[in-house]
Amino acid sequence: MALDLAASFDEAGSTVVDYANGLNFPMTSSITRVAGHGSGNAVQASGATPVPMSDCGVADQRGVMAWVKGDLSEDAWIVEWHCDSTDTGAWGILSLQGDIVVQAENGSTQARASAPWDDTTDWHHVAGTFDGAMVCLYIDGELVDCTPLTGPIRTDSNPPTLLGRGDTPAVDDLRVYSHCPDRQSVNAAKDAIVVADDFSSSATLAVDADFISRVTAATAHYALSVAAAFLAGDQSNGADKIRFQLARSVLLEPEAYGAKFAWAIAADAGVDRTVDDASISEKVAAAWPVFAGL
Repeated sequence: MALDLAASFDEAGSTVVDYANGLNFPMTSSITRVAGHGSGNAVQASGATPVPMSDCGVADQRGVMAWVKGDLSEDAWIVEWHCDSTDTGAWGILSLQGDIVVQAENGSTQARASAPWDDTTDWHHVAGTFDGAMVCLYIDGELVDCTPLTGPIRTDSNPPTLLGRGDTPAVDDLRVYSHCPDRQSVNAAKDAIVVADDFSSSATLAVDADFISRVTAATAHYALSVAAAFLAGDQSNGADKIRFQLARSVLLEPEAYGAKFAWAIAADAGVDRTVDDASISEKVAAAWPVFAGL
């Protein structure tokens, strides 16, 4: 997973710290810190000029996500990759006519995935993804809308911007990807606050060959047990059929699925290189329903 930028907004001073790749950017007077969705801070617009962020998140596949809170009755960009040649947002999250929207534009077509924003008092996790063919919107980890779009997304030389256009809401724990996060990754990010140490250690562990090998073995072993139980039991249960279908896919492509489960398990803040095989097996079983879409 290519996590380009991860900002908690908890730091003091005039710089927003990126804990993923050191792509720090200035606060500027157009945003101010407010209480965040957890114990830390968030940012909110205090001026009319969008805040330039560091160059990031420009790829054939993309993702952007953050916790959002506030009134979206005014049309305004929350995070935007602007294209000067068309004077529009080529990619990003915005409020539009009271909806929360993920917008993407290729050379000739604009696509939006959207949902009503009825709650203006509580924090909600918002994620936008593009896999090269579909623009998707997740709210609180649930897929709520998808719209087809043929990639690539139009690009420009401008860096992405944060807030600053209109009476925009508060934003916390911003993450930007040059990759399309799947549902499991969206939920893993939702459940993990942005902190200084977790990303580097999780990313290192997730691509460690020995760790991936252990997770792959545990995933294949669990897939075999799921398949055996299904074939020996009542095969009319819909949920069991879905679990079996995932098991069959895992056994056909164990390395591919092992790598996916490795990312999910490494994202757990309680997992490090000392994790034992029994714990890995337990975490594979716990993640199984999410990968299966149950």
